[in-house]
Amino acid sequence: MAVQEIRQYQNDFEVWHSAYLNMTFLAHQHTEVELIWVRDGSSVITVNNQVFSLKKGDLLLCQSGSVHYSDTDAAKNILEFILFNPDLVQSRRAPLVLETQHFTVKTLKEKGMLEQTETLFSEI
Repeated sequence: MAVQEIRQYQNDFEVWHSAYLNMTFLAHQHTEVELIWVRDGSSVITVNNQVFSLKKGDLLLCQSGSVHYSDTDAAKNILEFILFNPDLVQSRRAPLVLETQHFTVKTLKEKGMLEQTETLFSEI
């Protein structure tokens, strides 16, 4: 069973960022879109019953309303999270649709997005 997570923001700019060492988390869902970046180590994260094995540099996108959790035993990682209101990047009439939600470090490099991902997480 997943809990509904409700986030309080300090202002109208509905973006939240944090980083955690050796992180696991219980099944939950929320209205925000969540980006999870593996700064170091690895993690296994399940999103809507699909299991993703993430390694250093990988990026995972969790859509609004998706149930996600990580119950990796003896987690050794640094995970960074950015959560944001999906209305910042999409219209309510046209939801964000992606081919994948797991972007490996290799794919990010090939698409020229690795440096942009690193910059995004450091500047937020």
